[in-house]
Formats: sequence, structure tokens, C-alpha cells
Amino acid sequence: MRPVLEGLCTAASVLAASVIAIAGLWTASMAAYKQGLKESLVRAAEGAAALVDPELHARIRSPDQIDSPEYLKAVAPLRAMQERMGDVQYIYTFVEDGNGIRFILDGAPAGDRDQDGIEDRSGVWELYEEPDPAMQIVLDSPNGHPLSAATETPYSDKWGTFVSGFAPILDRSGRSVGGVGVDMNAREYIKQLAIMRRAAIYGLLPAIGASVCVGLMVWDQRRRVMYAHAALQQQTSELTNKTDALQRQAIELGAERERAESASRAKGAFVANMTHELRTPLTAILGYAELLERDRSLDTEALQWVGTVRRSGEHLLSLVNDVLDYSKVEAGKMKLESIDFDPSTLFEDVRLLMSEPASAKNIGLEYAWTSEAPAVIRTDPTRLRQILFNLVGNAIKFTASGTVRLIASMEPGGKSGHRLIVRVQDSGIGMAEDVVQRLFRPFTQADASMSRRFGGTGLGLSISRELARLLGGDISVESRAGFGSTFTLTIEAGPIERVGRTSPPDATLARLVTPSTSQSVIGALAGIRLLLVEDGVDNQRLATHHLSRAGAIVTVVDNGKLAIEAVEREAFDLVLMDMQMPIMDGYAATRELRARGYTIPILALTAHATTADSNLCLSSGCDDFVAKPFTRQSLIDACIHWTGRDGRSAEDGAAAPRAA
Repeated sequence: MRPVLEGLCTAASVLAASVIAIAGLWTASMAAYKQGLKESLVRAAEGAAALVDPELHARIRSPDQIDSPEYLKAVAPLRAMQERMGDVQYIYTFVEDGNGIRFILDGAPAGDRDQDGIEDRSGVWELYEEPDPAMQIVLDSPNGHPLSAATETPYSDKWGTFVSGFAPILDRSGRSVGGVGVDMNAREYIKQLAIMRRAAIYGLLPAIGASVCVGLMVWDQRRRVMYAHAALQQQTSELTNKTDALQRQAIELGAERERAESASRAKGAFVANMTHELRTPLTAILGYAELLERDRSLDTEALQWVGTVRRSGEHLLSLVNDVLDYSKVEAGKMKLESIDFDPSTLFEDVRLLMSEPASAKNIGLEYAWTSEAPAVIRTDPTRLRQILFNLVGNAIKFTASGTVRLIASMEPGGKSGHRLIVRVQDSGIGMAEDVVQRLFRPFTQADASMSRRFGGTGLGLSISRELARLLGGDISVESRAGFGSTFTLTIEAGPIERVGRTSPPDATLARLVTPSTSQSVIGALAGIRLLLVEDGVDNQRLATHHLSRAGAIVTVVDNGKLAIEAVEREAFDLVLMDMQMPIMDGYAATRELRARGYTIPILALTAHATTADSNLCLSSGCDDFVAKPFTRQSLIDACIHWTGRDGRSAEDGAAAPRAA
């Protein structure tokens, strides 16, 4: 029995030692493999986070933004990284709100589906149902101490089973504003674990028979561990090289983005300068044409010539405005209002203003509601009127005979509760199907002869559709060649509380038609001393003529430096300041006058027409601005208002009429 017992004890001892040794090796191998994999995943996540533009990422928050230009621009670097890293299955970004963790960007391309038919990418603002705890660690990173993390064990969701690394997205000040996740399929991870478990079992079975077998199994286990470490080191090296390449690519992309933004700024400056240079001579063309049309000594033929000059100038001005509007829409700088107003008043305004060109062609122009007319809607009346002018104007232009109808209705629905639908129907030339398909493209008309026959840049419909979409709707068209066209405008109209025309709109509603304050300008500015600061001789003469006929005493200088000297030399009731002049421009001159304590009203005369330019005039110290090309009435009305001749006291304006 003793040998048997000794044999059993020895066998038990050898088995126990083998079990302890193999268990220790297996545990160490697992820990090393997991740690290496976690480090690789974290490095990949940090590399992906470096590619994310935090400012652009912060603007993507709506499910409707998926596959929008902003979304595609933001997700492009992540998709490029995912394509280059074959062992990475998904790259995505996420943020946290009060409801949990939500997806933002997903590097998976649109339309891809897995073997179960589930789409491979998540939607914008999609709620993550069972987030990994490591995601919360990244989102809770303290300011100045960003933390990256990786999954402790594989986890499963509707897309599969993964091991993942996470890293924070940092803004320019180093604060965490979200996270990036990098998912690797867990099959290889599980496979490695299975290999290690089988190795442990294989090591135990020979140990029962002999210690030599135990040694052989230990050696075999060591060999397997070395192979696993070598493979892991190689994978880590490859990931490091890919991360370095992606970082270099991120630097190159940043430089490319800066070049693109610089080109965009140059384009905007070019458009602004171009419109300024065109508006300045148009001021003289339209102004002197207006004077000649009032000249009773001209015969009928001469008046027709002058009318042709005026209409051509107005057409050129509309083209300049189209180019400027298109530039603002394209750059995303179009500013919209949301105010209450009476739509029926706006439609009647459009009908009245467009009745003259319709009457000139013997075309009927009708307007009607097919539903009960609301007393008030809420949107941007200026942009709505711009769209309607374009649609009705096009309908009149392309209709030789018959009628143009503007038909409005209200329907429930949309985000705001109600939609305004306006149909502009004409009996004109109509369009073929292939023409309709390209109708809303910028700089495009129905065929190559349209610009010669009817004029225009081909921008009007493109701008109108973009404005309609900014107002929460769209424009569609139905047309047949020879049978006319119907353009349908749909926009969000806000909550409708009052319906019908039983009472006039509240006094607080937007005024859609601003009547002139002085239909007769003779003597309207009698005794008013005005300083006109303008370097263009033609515009000097034109403005001086209008102001003098209104009774003003006009002093003219041609740069800002002379304007300052004139104000110090004598008292004026009002200054009309051109903003683009040699020696000293209007901005610098206005700032200098305000710095010296002069509170006299200063009106900017500017050919720049953007909101930013108007704000720049006001921030320089101007009280108001008159856009070029100005009409006699607009110039005189502005002077009447700011000199208190419209019934308002000087205190109603932004400044007193004279220097202290």
C-alpha cells in the first residue's frame, strides 16, 4: 500500500503542482493579452478622436441631418480610417444628454447591412440602449484630464459582439464634448480565449500520467503564450503605424480645410466688392433716369429711351441682388426672421405690385384663398414675399396670354402645426419633363435660348427653393410643354390661433407695406443743413439735386478727412456719409466724429448690401443707412425722419441733431 500511497501522493502532488502552474500561466497570459488589446483599442480611438472637428460635430444633433453636407463632411475622416483598418468594424461618435448616451456620427456607409439584414450604421441622435460602462468613463472625463477607456469583456448589441476602445473628443480649450468608439469584432478575442482554455486542459491530462508530460505541456503553453504576445506586438505596431498615418492625414486635412475656408472668404469678399462696384454706378444710372422721366420737355420717343435705360438698370440691379442672395445662401449666412403678420395683406401687396407688368402684357392676375384665410401666420414675411415675387414674376414673364393665378390655402401638419401652401398657376409656354428635372439648378434655365429671349441669371428659382427650405418647406413644379406650369410653395406657418378676416391685424404685427412719408418732397427739408460726404462726382450731383429740390442747404466734400474738418467748422443737422472713399473712408470718419463727442445723426450711404455690412455701419457709429442705388423718395424720407420732419422729436432717433 505504501508504494501505492506514495505513488498516489506523488501523482497528486505532481497534478496539484501542474494545476497551480498551468492556472498561473493561463491567468498571466489572459491578463497580458487583454491589456495589450485594450491599449491597441484605446490608441485607435484616440487617433479617431483627433480626426473629429468638435465645432462641426457640435452642430449635428438632428436625425434629419444624416447624410446632409455637414454630416458627410464631419464623418468623412472616420470613414477613411475605417476603410484603412480592416480589423476595425465600426467607428462612431457619441454624446450624453438627460436621456442617456446618443449616437452622432457613424463611419459605416449608408445602405450597408449585416447578414441579419440590420443596417450597419446608427442614426443621428439615436439613443444607445445598453451603453458600455467605458463610454461613461470617457464622457465623465474631468476638464484638463481627459480619460480614455476600453471594454473589460466583450459585449453584444443588435449589431453583434465586440471589444471596443473609447476616447474623448476635446474642444479647443481641452474640454470633453463627446466621445469616439472603435469596435473590433469579438470573434478573434473569443477564439484566443478558447485556445488558451484548451491549452490548459491539454496540460492537465498528461500531468495525470507523468511529470514529463506536465513539463511538455508547460513548454507548449509557454510556446503558445509567446506566439500570442508576438502576434499582439505585431498588431500593436501596425495600429501604431496606422495611427501615425492618420494623424499626418488629419494635419493635411486641417491644412486643406483652411485653404478651402480661405477660398470661401475670398469668394465672399469678391462677391461683396463686385456688388458694391456695380451698385455705385447704378445709383447714378437709375437716379438720373428718374430725373429725366420727370422732365416734361422730353418728347414721347425720348421718354421711351429713358424708360428703357431705367428698366435695364433695374433689371441689372435685380441680377446683382440675385448673385448676392445666392452667395449668402451658398455660404449659409442667410438670416431669417420669425414674426407674426397678416398673409392676406402680403398677397394683396404682391398682386398690386405685379399688376403693372401683367397689365402691360394684357395678362390677368388673380389671387384667392381656397381655405379660410388666417388672420396671422408666423414666418419671415420678407423672404416669403421675395419667393412670391420671383414665382409670380416668372409666371408673367413666360405667359403670352391668359391668366396667372396665386392660390393660397392652410393645412394642418408640419413641425409648427400648420403649413401655408401657395400655388402659382400660369397659362404660359410650359416645360417638358427633362427641363423640369434641371429647373432648380443654379445658373440654369429651361434651354440655352431662355436668357436671350427672357433675360435672367437662372438663379431666381434656385434661391427661392433654398429660401423655402430654410422656411421649413420646399417648392415643386408640375408642367407640360404648351399647357402652362404650376409652382407649389409649402412653408411652415406656425401655430394658427385666429382665422378669418373679421377684424384688422393687431398693431404689433409686422408692417408689410411701408408707405412713403412724403409723396411731395418740394420744401420737405427747407432750412435743413446737410453735409454730403461722397467721392463719386455723378452721385454728388444726383444727391445734391434731390436734396436741394427738397429745400436742404447742402455742403459737399469728397472724403472723410474733409468731412471732419467741415463738421468742426460749421453746424449741420445731418451727415450723409459714403463708406468707401479715398484718404479716409466713412467708417473711420464716423468713429472719429463719435470719439470727438459729436452726436449729430450720421446716415451711411453704402453700396454693400449684406447684413454684416449694415451692422458694420451701425457699429462704427452711424445711426442708419441708405442702400445704393437710392431713389429720390428713399433718400428724402430718411433725411426727413432723422431731422425730425416726420413728426418725431429728435429724442426719438439715436442722436440729437447737432453737436454739443
